[in-house]
Amino acid sequence: MLIRSLVMLALRNVLRHLRHSVFSLVAIAAGVAALALADGFVQDVYHQLRESTIRGQLGHLQVSMPGFREAGAGSPEAYVLPRPAALSKAISADDRVASVMSRMYFSALLNAGERDLPVEVEAVEPVPEAAMATQIQLIGGRDLAAGGRYSLLVGEGVAQRFGLKAGDSVTLTASTAQGAMNSVDLQVAGVFRSFSKEYDDRVVRIWLPTAQELIDSKGVNVVVVQLKATEQTDPVLAAIRAGPVGQGVDVQPWYRLSEFYANTRLLYERQFGVLQAIAIVLIAMSVYASFNITIYQRTAEFGTMRVLGTKGPRLFAMILVEALFLGVIGGLLGALLAWAISAIVGLIGIDMPAPPNSELGYVAYLRLRSEAVALSVALGALSAAIGCLAPIRRALRVPLVTTLGRGI
Repeated sequence: MLIRSLVMLALRNVLRHLRHSVFSLVAIAAGVAALALADGFVQDVYHQLRESTIRGQLGHLQVSMPGFREAGAGSPEAYVLPRPAALSKAISADDRVASVMSRMYFSALLNAGERDLPVEVEAVEPVPEAAMATQIQLIGGRDLAAGGRYSLLVGEGVAQRFGLKAGDSVTLTASTAQGAMNSVDLQVAGVFRSFSKEYDDRVVRIWLPTAQELIDSKGVNVVVVQLKATEQTDPVLAAIRAGPVGQGVDVQPWYRLSEFYANTRLLYERQFGVLQAIAIVLIAMSVYASFNITIYQRTAEFGTMRVLGTKGPRLFAMILVEALFLGVIGGLLGALLAWAISAIVGLIGIDMPAPPNSELGYVAYLRLRSEAVALSVALGALSAAIGCLAPIRRALRVPLVTTLGRGI
């Protein structure tokens, strides 16, 4: 009965002081909506960066020999996977796997005319790679499969350094497994652009058999696993590591291989934490301003209640419930506002400029999460409760004579 009476009183007081209540509700709803939408924007950034990383460079999982990540580019022949075909077949047996492809990585020297440039070579299987690399944009020429075995794709930065275009001839020089120097003449099939400018400035892609011929090695360094759903990354990773296929090899997920993704996510999480703190302070200040005026105007009312026997704790509880009531209602209104804005943005998108270290713009959306919206509503209610504490404390410390006198 006590709780019911407190809630009824809170509702009546909210309606009785409608102007101040509306001011508080607008502030709370705006703060809650801003928090939910900010989280939705950040989640979309994570999603876009995740898919660009997976479908532009790394795949979902990569299998290699231990130590290859640290020293493999300098001596790829020392980190060749044993029986890669059997390894790929065993991994492909999992229904969650979409495709498995082999790669070789090594450093080489690219020559065009009288100029040389050290580059990182990705030797790939063109057909499955083209199906996976949907986030790599071909800005000139044709893809690697159409170019033929003795063709290559060059990153945009590499192409700009040499002034290369589709059809130009280049020479690629690298060390063989025996330590001798070997070279191969190639024709530029096309120029690509990924989400990472750094990647485009140093990487060229060639056929895997051509790379094996160049460095005189039949092996491969990496088996790339593409899954049907990114959410299956950790379960499939655990299954491979626990099974016989994962013994003696290093299996890493995409988020461990991409430092850029990890650092970007850490940066946004810190920024969002600061945004949450700012929103809580702003909501609390808005509620404080509203309740400060409301409680001052109701000083005589509170004094009369105290004279009639209402104890301080009950008066405190009544005002606190009123603030929580405003917080919850304002939070729910903010949640509805956030979902409405998200639905509108989902229809039109937001054209975004290229982020740092990239030359590709993208269309942003708002990926609202139910748990984040619920947390925003809870933070709105908490901020409202915090904002009313100081005015309540001040009202309870006013002498009864003074409170009654203000009503005369």
